Amino acid sequence: MNISLLILVGIVVLAIPASFLLLPGRRFPRILAGVALLAVTAFCVFGFLASYEYSAAERLPWQIGYGALGLVCLSGAVMLLRPRRRSSTPSSTDTSR
Repeated sequence: MNISLLILVGIVVLAIPASFLLLPGRRFPRILAGVALLAVTAFCVFGFLASYEYSAAERLPWQIGYGALGLVCLSGAVMLLRPRRRSSTPSSTDTSR
């Protein structure tokens, strides 16, 4: 692995948790983590397609691994990037319990 790529990946890996700690409650850390998860999903799609180069017996574990990791990262990105629902406070005139 090229050292500049390793440095770039290291900065991104350290920036995501740092942004959650330094900016709690903001939208930026959620967007940063969602984009990182989408990048891992794109990598898994490429890996899944590249696994067709192996023989039938060798490619099944790779396809299962890439597919599972891709689906988990995609669902995580969707959960992070969708808008939050605002919790409504109960009205003082609400008497139903």
